[in-house]
Amino acid sequence: MKQNRKRKWIIIAILLLLANTYFYPYSNLSLNKSYSYNADNVMVRGYVKELRDFKKVYKNDLKENVFSEDITSRVDYLLLMSEQEWLVKEEASKMKPSYLYSLYEDMKILKESLMELESEKNFSQETESYLTYAIIRCKSIQKQILYILNSKNDSRYDLQTLYHNLQVGFMGFFGIFTSYYEAAKREKLN
Repeated sequence: MKQNRKRKWIIIAILLLLANTYFYPYSNLSLNKSYSYNADNVMVRGYVKELRDFKKVYKNDLKENVFSEDITSRVDYLLLMSEQEWLVKEEASKMKPSYLYSLYEDMKILKESLMELESEKNFSQETESYLTYAIIRCKSIQKQILYILNSKNDSRYDLQTLYHNLQVGFMGFFGIFTSYYEAAKREKLN
């Protein structure tokens, strides 16, 4: 009798642990701290097209040596970050806390790089405002990443929303950076 009762409680505990792992992937009790993010396919297609268009322009600019190596190395790093699987893939992507920590560090490096660029160059007011706004968006993305990392009690539904907002933040940042790039290019060529 006691053996059956004990077995019953163990089964209930295991089921609760599995349910917690499924419904709250980042909780302290989760067995597998991972979440499969399903991106908005329409947004992904639009972003991939925008990325492809920018890469064509950038490739031409590299051939014509429009910018110094200092700026092109920053753009190369940005492109590397902008082509991450979870941003350009229409299928679900596994998002683990370790990946988010790495993403946070990458955003930190990118933000610092853009801040150096801001302090080194004399831009027009329009170009500088794009760069400043890109830096602000970097900081915002870093905050979003930290929020997700600390969202131990958020459900799968909440995480979907948080990752969607992060995706929108990245895509918005890329759009702002391309506006900065185009404005800086106009300045350089005039």
